[in-house]
Amino acid sequence: MEKFDILFQVCLILGFALPCLNLIAGFFDGLDGVADLNFDGDGGLANTFFPFNFMCFMLAVGIFGIFGKVLLGRIALAVVLLIAVGSGLLGYAVMYRFVFLPLSRNRDEVESHDFQDLIGKDGVLILQITKEHCGTIRTTDSTGAAITYMAAATEEELERHQNCMPLGMQVRIIDVLEEKRCCYVEELGGEEG
Repeated sequence: MEKFDILFQVCLILGFALPCLNLIAGFFDGLDGVADLNFDGDGGLANTFFPFNFMCFMLAVGIFGIFGKVLLGRIALAVVLLIAVGSGLLGYAVMYRFVFLPLSRNRDEVESHDFQDLIGKDGVLILQITKEHCGTIRTTDSTGAAITYMAAATEEELERHQNCMPLGMQVRIIDVLEEKRCCYVEELGGEEG
C-alpha cells in the first residue's frame, strides 16, 4: 500500500506542477512537435489512434493521483486503481474535446494567416536562444492575442550576446522560416519599438 501511496502522490504533484511551470515559464511552448503529438482529425491518425496531447495527459496523471490518494485504504486496491484510471481517462477526454481541440482549431486559423506578416513585430523571449538550441518568442498575432513561436538568431547576433540571448530579452522578428514555423530575432536594443 505504501508504494501505491507514493505513486499517487508523485502523479498528483507532477500532474499539476508541470502545467504550472509551463504557464509561468513556458517550458513546453517551444516543443510543439515534441510535447504534443496532435492527431486531431486533419487526415492524421485520429480515427485509428488515441489522440495525444501532453498537457491533457498531465491533467489525467493529476486526476489519477487525486482519486488514488483519496480512495487508497478506503476500498479494495483493484477498485481504487480502476476508479483512478477511469477518472484520469475521463478527465483527459473532456479536456481534449472541450479545451484542446477548440484552441487548436483557433490556433490553426490564426496561423493560417501569412507567416511573413510576423516580420517586424516585437516580442519577448520566454525561452533563451543559444548556439545549440532554439528558444521561444512570445508576440501577438493579427488579432492581438499572445502567441508563441520557435525563435533563433543569426550567428552574428548570438556572438554579440556571448552565444546566449537570455529569457526576458526584448526582440524584433527580422526573418521567418515558414516550413519550420521559426522566427529569426535580434535584440531591440536602442531602437524604438
